[in-house]
Amino acid sequence: MRIHLSTIFVYIILRFPLIYGQITFEKTFGGANDDIAFSVQQTSDSGYIIVGYTESYGNGGDIYLIKTAPNGDLLWTKCYGGSLGEIAYSVQETDDNGFIIAGISNSFSSTIHRVYLIKSDSYGDTLWTKIYGRGGAKSVQQISDGGYIIVGYTPGFEKDDYDVYIIRTDSNGDTLWTKTYGNNADNRANSIRQTKDGGFIIAGQTTRSGENYKIKKGYLIKIDADGDTIWTNTDIDGILTSVQQTGDGGCIVTGYKGSIPNIDAYLVKTDANGKLTWIKTYGLSDWAYAESVQITNDGGYIFTGSIDIPGENFNVYLVKTDYTGKLIWAKDFGGRGRNKAFSVQQTNDGGYIMVGFTKEFGSDYDVYLIKTVDIRVHSIVDTNLAMKTHLFPNPTNGLVFMQYPENYEISIELINCGGAIISQMSNQKGNTTIDLSSYPPGIYILKIKSENEVEIRKIIKK
Repeated sequence: MRIHLSTIFVYIILRFPLIYGQITFEKTFGGANDDIAFSVQQTSDSGYIIVGYTESYGNGGDIYLIKTAPNGDLLWTKCYGGSLGEIAYSVQETDDNGFIIAGISNSFSSTIHRVYLIKSDSYGDTLWTKIYGRGGAKSVQQISDGGYIIVGYTPGFEKDDYDVYIIRTDSNGDTLWTKTYGNNADNRANSIRQTKDGGFIIAGQTTRSGENYKIKKGYLIKIDADGDTIWTNTDIDGILTSVQQTGDGGCIVTGYKGSIPNIDAYLVKTDANGKLTWIKTYGLSDWAYAESVQITNDGGYIFTGSIDIPGENFNVYLVKTDYTGKLIWAKDFGGRGRNKAFSVQQTNDGGYIMVGFTKEFGSDYDVYLIKTVDIRVHSIVDTNLAMKTHLFPNPTNGLVFMQYPENYEISIELINCGGAIISQMSNQKGNTTIDLSSYPPGIYILKIKSENEVEIRKIIKK
């Protein structure tokens, strides 16, 4: 087991939840058999939509769609599928307040599973379903023209190898084009997002056989609106699980590398050409997985997955970083059983919603939904928070007054939500005024540095 002083420090934080990451609610859903969720999104009514699969309801192996109220209470559930088993990995609320669901169906072919797309209304009632090709879907997004982009995998030319598979449809789910991407290896995609230029960014993995072992590399692909490749990156070790485009045109990607018992979760930042800007690992115990990443309101990042705990169990793992990938805080959720999250999103109140599974409350897995409160934006790395800066008024219409001990000499960086430094001041003593009058409304980050301490604060301009 790898032990570092920083590991011990963060593990102490993980085991004392009163500092950060207080839970608003925890909910479980399911029946007598295994029920697992892979995707969650806050909906326009401030509730949540969740998708995964159920062995407890329907045909005993169906797609499981769950709608909750803002407090997590169950409103309704729906099951979709046939007699041979279905599973969904991705759900999104659509422009008409209905839902688009993507996954895998085994019920429409006797020989191989198929990509399965379901469009429902706001109550989960089916409007239409589509079956495409061979393989499965891992991620779907409604795109700017009202259609859908779907990514997953399809069988390749070699036995047991797959290619990345992308399908673009119109608003009715009818195919506009399909593309496959591969390199004589086993290639799969886990996440897709439309980019500002109308193209798409895809994250996944490519695996080829080495001498007595498998070589796993992240597979990052940028394509244009027609599916033609702009660039690829296969230089990152491990598996890429989730991707978002950043404000500078680059990407933030989660992933993990290694093998049990030594697995590290990581964040990768690239530039607009797919070149590596930085990579940060967060292996705070024997192993940690990163499954989902989002850009937060302060321009930093949040990701979730799982982390091991003593007793051969694992817990949900939530990590907040700044825009450089520097750890701000980390926390686990669960008890002494098996708990994992596959999806995270920042909510309208500044907190976070996560979904996955738990085995805390019975012999089978249940869907596990966790909501946290708005967490204070303070750095707990390389600082003991002794500076005790006070900001007022906050939120502000323009001017913010800072108070801090007069024996400190500090430098200040003002950072916008895209991560850009828009103002700097150095050699400040006593009280300081921050002027946001010329900047648009939104959330800004104040990075305050003394000789030995760093403090990160959030400012909201009305």
